[in-house]
Amino acid sequence: MTQNSQPGDQPPVHDPLEETLRQIRHTVGAHGVGEHYMQQMRRRAFLRRGLLGGAALACTGAGLALSEPDALSEWNADLRTKTGEIQQVRLASGTQLTLAPHSAVNFAGPDGFSLRHGTTIVRGAQDRLASVQIETRHGLLEMSSQEAQIRADHAGLDVLSHNAIVRVTARNGQEYRVKSGERLRMRGQNVHIAPAEWAMATAWTGGQLIVENTLMQDVVEAFRPYWSGPIYISGRAARIPVAGVFSLSSVSQSLEQIAEAFPVKVMAMPFQTRLVVSSV
Repeated sequence: MTQNSQPGDQPPVHDPLEETLRQIRHTVGAHGVGEHYMQQMRRRAFLRRGLLGGAALACTGAGLALSEPDALSEWNADLRTKTGEIQQVRLASGTQLTLAPHSAVNFAGPDGFSLRHGTTIVRGAQDRLASVQIETRHGLLEMSSQEAQIRADHAGLDVLSHNAIVRVTARNGQEYRVKSGERLRMRGQNVHIAPAEWAMATAWTGGQLIVENTLMQDVVEAFRPYWSGPIYISGRAARIPVAGVFSLSSVSQSLEQIAEAFPVKVMAMPFQTRLVVSSV
C-alpha cells in the first residue's frame, strides 16, 4: 500500500480511452488533440460515404431502385418535417395543413403556400369563401374551402379530393378538375384521374399504411420518410403485388412483416441501410 492510499481503496482501473488520449497528447501535444480528432471524424465520414456509395453502386448494378430524396427542396423551406414527424400548421386564413414526414412548404400570403416536397392534407376554413392556392413544381392548384391531400416529389404529383373541387393547371398549361372522391396522378405528360378511397390514402395520419393491390416499390417508398436510413429495392421485388396493413411507427417490424408474407428478403446493412430483394 502506498503512502497516499487509504484502506479500502480500489486499484486504478486501466482505461483504454485514457491511455489512447495520453499517447496522442505525448505525440501531437495537448493543443493538437482537437485537430487530431477532427481528422479522425473526417476519415470516418469519408469511409461512411464510401460504404454507402459502394452499396448504392452495387444496388444499381444488381437492378435495385434507389431512394431519391428531395433534400435540396427542403433546405430553404419555411417549414419542413423530419423523419417520422407529422406536423400541423394553420395559415392566417384559417386553412389547416397536416404535413407528413419529409415534407417542406413555403408560405405565400394568407390564402396560399408552395409545397416544395412531400405530402400534406389541406383543410380549408369553412367560414371563408376564398379558395386556397397551392404551388408545386408540377403546376398550380386551386381548391375550394374543403379537404384534399396533395403529394409532390421529383416523380410527379398526386391530388386526392375528399370533398373539394381541385383545379390543377400543369406547367404546360393543360387544366384538370379533380372532384370529390377522385385522385389525379401526374407523371410527366401522363395524367390519370380515377376514384380513390380517402380513408386508405390518409391512414398515415394514424401511423398506418393500408394498401390494396399495390406494388412493393410503392410500399417501400411509403416506408422511407419513417426510416432513418436508405431503403433500396430490386427491380424484381419492386413488381410484387402487395395488400395489407403496415405500421409506420415501426418500419423495422413492417419490413419483417413483408419478408414473412411475401417472396422477398430484407437484408440489413450498416448505417440503417436495408435492401429488399426477391427471394424467388
